[in-house]
Formats: sequence, structure tokens, C-alpha cells
Amino acid sequence: MPVGLKARLTRAAFLILVAVPSIIGLQGCDEISVPIGNLERSRADPVLSGVWLASNPDESALLAFIEPYDKRSWLIWAIDLKRKKADSEDKTVGPPVDPAALPGWLEQGDEDVEAEGPFKAWLTRVGGERFLGVEPMLQLDTENGIGADDWYVFRIEMRGNDAFDASPVDADFQDLDKVTTSRAAEAIIRKNARNPALYGVKPDSDDKQESIPFLRVPQSAYGAVRELLKAPRD
Repeated sequence: MPVGLKARLTRAAFLILVAVPSIIGLQGCDEISVPIGNLERSRADPVLSGVWLASNPDESALLAFIEPYDKRSWLIWAIDLKRKKADSEDKTVGPPVDPAALPGWLEQGDEDVEAEGPFKAWLTRVGGERFLGVEPMLQLDTENGIGADDWYVFRIEMRGNDAFDASPVDADFQDLDKVTTSRAAEAIIRKNARNPALYGVKPDSDDKQESIPFLRVPQSAYGAVRELLKAPRD
């Protein structure tokens, strides 16, 4: 493993002990007890590698660092960026929607940052759709919210090379959270890969499918965002 990667893993090991789960919107997402896909047969799509921003300027933003681990998988670190004080004490300003504007927002200081990682992630195709399996590399006890048998699954839909949507699989769908084998989990997902209910949309509902839109952070902003991985902030 490259020396630089080992150093980042060391930092991430410290960060995960003080952070709240947030990777790719893990807060509010349900875990399943078995992984999906065959990691040995998976191939990491280089288009997904890089730094990505999912932002809601009225609330917070999620910054995802997706770095190749080998030819089959990635390591992911996540930074949860919260609103911070503006010039007026009675107002706050959320992270920008445009990833290119991140350096300027960070230069203002006082951002509320929570970081977590590393997670291992890999792609698998089930039912004609691409899914990202996400597994915590450092397991925490149940009091901290992540157990030894927790996996998260997201459908990934690319929108060109610089944007993608991540749709979290609803673990309550057809008791997906109760299956005991990867084969059983994949059978449910395969049959319902294009069923909105698999992603939390209730039958006969007019609600739109929930997904998390990510935009690629340009390399010109890397210097600023990398500083966020060095240490947690208050």
C-alpha cells in the first residue's frame, strides 16, 4: 500500500472515533446484514474516482473522497459540512452547490465539520443496474451505530463523467434486512432493481424516488478540501 495512503488511513482511523456516521448519506439509511456482489470479480470504474460534493445549501453538504484501493474497489472518506455563522450573528450560510465555490466558502472559516472513514466500496451489477456496496473498514461497537455486520447498498446512476445519483436501498423492502445470505439479498434486488419501492418510495405514492445527487469537485479545489482530512474541527 502506498505510504501516502497509509498515512491517510491513520488519520481516518482517528477521525472515525470522533465522528457521526455520514458516508454518502448513511444517516437515515438502513444497513443490511450481508454484502452483495463478488468483490473478486468487481472492477473499479475510474470515472467514480475523485472528490464529490452533494450539497443542500439550506442545510449541509457531504464531501466524498473516493480513492482507488486496487483494481476492484475504492476507499471512501466522507466529510459532513454543516452551516456556519455568516456576517450577521442571526444568520448562517450553508455550503455552496457549485463545487468550484468550495475553496472560497472554506476560506471564510468557522465551518462545522464531521469526518468519517475509511469505507471500502465496490461496484456490482444486479438486475441491469449498478450498485455500490459500502462496508466500514473500522468496525465500531453498536453504541456508536455501526456493527460488525453492517453493509450499505446504493444504486449508482452516472450523469456524464462529472455527476452521479446515489439511491439508497431500503433495507425494510421485502425484509431485505433479515436475509442471511448474499444470494438471497441479490435475488430481491435483481427482481426489483427498477422498482421505486426498493429505494423507499411507497406504493401508490406520488413521491419521487429519493436519491443523492453528487457533482465532481474540480482539481483546482483539491488543495482546499484535502485540508479537511487532516484533523477534525469543532
